[in-house]
Amino acid sequence: YKMSYFKGLHMAGKPGFSPIGIAQEHNDPVEGYTFIRHRTDKWSANEVHPPELGEVGKRYAYEMERVMHALHRMSATALDLEESFFDEFYRQPASVLVLSHYPPLNPKDTPMLRYRAHSDYSGFTVLLQDEEDCAGEVLGGLEIDINGSWVPVKPKKGCFVVNIGDLFETWTNDRWRSTPHRVRSPPAGSAAATRSRFTAMLFSGPDLDSIISPIRTCVDAENPERYGPITAADHLRAQYQTKSKEADYKVA
Repeated sequence: YKMSYFKGLHMAGKPGFSPIGIAQEHNDPVEGYTFIRHRTDKWSANEVHPPELGEVGKRYAYEMERVMHALHRMSATALDLEESFFDEFYRQPASVLVLSHYPPLNPKDTPMLRYRAHSDYSGFTVLLQDEEDCAGEVLGGLEIDINGSWVPVKPKKGCFVVNIGDLFETWTNDRWRSTPHRVRSPPAGSAAATRSRFTAMLFSGPDLDSIISPIRTCVDAENPERYGPITAADHLRAQYQTKSKEADYKVA
């Protein structure tokens, strides 16, 4: 979770299992298992997990980094940059893979949200949704904020959801905006509320000592620089400190 991301070595806290309520300002009903990418180019989690979970998680994380690499090249092209522009910033990326489990909800005490509204702090987030999200006519699952309205994001088989994080908003001088999102609970007593929800998320970030400043193709006379240079690590700290004070955003 994001709060633990700012504690300990590599700003990522301890890998492994996080029970419901751990490192969360708001007690959202979700638990997770975290894999952290270290500067040795290896992914790790605590040894308490079943070995098969560890191996599957690491393989998935490596494959997601390949997806991330492709996203960066497409992004560079879209921003009128050389295709390899982002490569130098991601030689030792600060990436985190989180496998999340949302347990079945208590029919007598079902919160409106399973995960409060927030935006992600760093680069792209690649999300593998639960296929039961927003199934049929039943509300419940991932929603994104579009011009002040919460819109359900229905999963498509074989597809990922890609969110833009706060760092890319800075990097593109507000040309690309960070995506506020949340997880709505299905109606109390519905079949969807009795099921678990599972997701897998890769949170990507550049090398922590990378200097981030508005990309040259996103700056002109009509769009002057809105941000000064900042390291990726300091940007993450600043986002955490700001959002931890905002009641409407999830801090975890």
